[in-house]
Amino acid sequence: PPPLFFFFFFFFFFFFFFFFFFFFFFFFFFFFFFFFFFFFFFFFFFFFFFFFFFFFFFFFFFFFFFFFFFKKNFFEKNIDKNIINNYLNYTLNYLYSESYFCELKLRMITMKSAADNSLKIIKSMNTLKNKIRQYKVTQDMLEIINGSL
Repeated sequence: PPPLFFFFFFFFFFFFFFFFFFFFFFFFFFFFFFFFFFFFFFFFFFFFFFFFFFFFFFFFFFFFFFFFFFKKNFFEKNIDKNIINNYLNYTLNYLYSESYFCELKLRMITMKSAADNSLKIIKSMNTLKNKIRQYKVTQDMLEIINGSL
């Protein structure tokens, strides 16, 4: 890990800081000689880059030191039986509850279709009842008319 650490350190340090200073001097001379009234904008721009690089290096080296120097068994395969048991337990519990809710949804869909079908049957029975009633009224009227003649 130490040679890798030095490689990352020098690579990121020189690359980003040389890039940063080149960027700084280029914009400084550009704004100073041509657009002096943008100086305040550049001032905030400079601080934005400064804090960006500061936090980038801070988090990069923090995680690098944590994973490669403090955590010695990072790549070892330690299988915890408790984790596997918990995973199986929660998976089976999830599947059981999902099947239960699927059954409830199926019952709800079945009852909705039964209610819709019963409404259709009621509508057709009302139509049939009205036809029979109309037939009876028409038949009574015909009997009255035929009896009076």
